[in-house]
Amino acid sequence: MIAPAGEDFVLYHYGSYDARFLRRMGRRHGGDPALLGRLAARSVNVLALIHGRVFFPVHGNDLKSVAGYLGCRWSAPESSGLHAIAWRLDWETTGDEALKQRLLAYNQDDCAALRRVTDVVRSLGQNDPQALGGAPVVSVEDIKAPRAHKFCDPDFVVPAFNHIARCSYFDYQRDRVLFRTSAAVRRAKRRKERRRRPACKVNQVVEYSVPDRCPQCGADDGRAGKRHSRLVVDLKAVGGGLKRWVTQHTVREYICRRCGRNGLPDDYSGGRAHKWGRYHRYGWTLCGWVAYATIALRQTNEATVDALYDLFGVAVRSAVVSKLRGQAADRYRGTYESLVAALRGGRLVHADETWAKVKGVGKRGYVWAFANPETAVYVYSPTREGDTVRETLAGFSGVLVSDFYAAYDGLPCPQQKCLVHLVRDLNDDLVKRPFDEELKRLAERFATLMQAIVETIDRFGLRRRHLHKHKWDVERFYARDLAGLDGSEAAQNYRRRFLKYRDKLFTFLDHDGVPWNNNNAENAVKRFVSRRKVLGGTGAFTEAGFRDYLVLLSICQTLRYRNASFWQFLMSGETDIDAFTAVRR
Repeated sequence: MIAPAGEDFVLYHYGSYDARFLRRMGRRHGGDPALLGRLAARSVNVLALIHGRVFFPVHGNDLKSVAGYLGCRWSAPESSGLHAIAWRLDWETTGDEALKQRLLAYNQDDCAALRRVTDVVRSLGQNDPQALGGAPVVSVEDIKAPRAHKFCDPDFVVPAFNHIARCSYFDYQRDRVLFRTSAAVRRAKRRKERRRRPACKVNQVVEYSVPDRCPQCGADDGRAGKRHSRLVVDLKAVGGGLKRWVTQHTVREYICRRCGRNGLPDDYSGGRAHKWGRYHRYGWTLCGWVAYATIALRQTNEATVDALYDLFGVAVRSAVVSKLRGQAADRYRGTYESLVAALRGGRLVHADETWAKVKGVGKRGYVWAFANPETAVYVYSPTREGDTVRETLAGFSGVLVSDFYAAYDGLPCPQQKCLVHLVRDLNDDLVKRPFDEELKRLAERFATLMQAIVETIDRFGLRRRHLHKHKWDVERFYARDLAGLDGSEAAQNYRRRFLKYRDKLFTFLDHDGVPWNNNNAENAVKRFVSRRKVLGGTGAFTEAGFRDYLVLLSICQTLRYRNASFWQFLMSGETDIDAFTAVRR
């Protein structure tokens, strides 16, 4: 199909064969270079648009399967491309007009089928039922993915099955069924109830004095009223270990005869006993231990509840563990903000992201990791959009090391793309296309370039004065190895990728201390993923709970980078990591 001069056109084809054929014919027989370039620029591979994006309910992506589902039919139902080749050979040998007409009809059917598929693909964004022929269209995000394991809540067709299945759960059976028939289960249930209400021995009594004057009017005409008392459960370091320590705080109410004010002394209601928020039944050491167990030791809330009771005789519920962790996060909120500020003011930041299942039906968020060799910060976001990166790194002017996710490209700072990601992608495509010689040749030339650079890094480190000499090798790679590349579609895709990111693939050659890989951020992401696996991907946290968890995880990972103890930091009373590590040194 050739349009008159000056008119625009689009050449649709299905698969990469047609584009390769045009290039080969141009090289073999010549022709107008402008027209050949125009044909290549205006060619659209419809199969490439469908692959990985549009999923038709057929077993393959070949044209006959897709177009057949959309209602297209061929005049010769059993015909195929191999039949067309045989017909062409027979026609060239015999000159039979019937074979020629059969071949023309087959090609016309193929063109009509391709037009039908192209029209459907173009109408998907408009969701036009008429263009789709009434076929239902569903977004992938709206399809509920089946669970990989069999321990799940299936969607029963008969509603009564839901109630029947719930009545078969382990906890329901023990608490509602076996409780009535088994004496052993009844005794176990009574032990569980006693565990929830243990009798704690008081280790220390603190009595607060009544003020001499009224805090409101200043009169000294007051009297003592009703006595108040409360217990604070904490942990205390003894003999190289920890033990439960219960403090009883008692005070008498102050009643002013002049103004009638009655209340409790400030040191009782707002002093040390109440310092860690309204959940003041527990002291800071216990709160810090909960933070250490859930963050550093990767224990779930339920495992932390069991450990507190078994080791210290402290009975709490799972919800209390989340509240105590939230109290610890509130204390170190300023520490977290100082870590973010340190990243913004630094010369290097690694970035990566992963998914996180949030409490709620099918709800998913994302956790972003920003790190350098000394600091790590985790940020929760409900979406994977680039606003999180721009807000977190606002004002950052150093080098950003990341993968090829497009959200990072909008930052106005020098960037280094992770070359390990590029190597992995090349290797995956080589495994899929073992006979693609052009792609293999490109991969080998890139490997030769990187091998020389890595040897220099192993010998001298990430120093610009030693790495700068490889810029000539990079220029030669682009001028010689990429410029002459003209082969398979996969090789052409990588050529375009190299050219697109030319300014971001070898930035590390112009800077000191900038690596060519994103290992800092990937290591930080793995620390979160390991905890996500412990939680079982069940979405145990709300969005607020995730943010509290990530505040403490950021501090724990930063201390790990600096070879400092998270537990000792929690017990030191310090909120400045730099000051804490300076004292330790």
